[in-house]
Amino acid sequence: MQLEANQISRDWTILHNGRKFYVNFTESDGQTLALCNRNNWEVWEETDDGVEELNEYVFKDDTPEEGQKQRKTAC
Repeated sequence: MQLEANQISRDWTILHNGRKFYVNFTESDGQTLALCNRNNWEVWEETDDGVEELNEYVFKDDTPEEGQKQRKTAC
């Protein structure tokens, strides 16, 4: 048997200032459907109207180019 790819996926629920967020991180060294049309991170917020995806987030260790690209592609 030959290994095709390694995939790691982690999920967190975060409560911050009375707001609830769901966070997923997925990383793979090969092609995987879990990473189609998304970055490694997905962030969702629970609101009164349901759950909404947050499309703008920049991390401390992002390069300035990555941060600028993320801000431009945010919905």
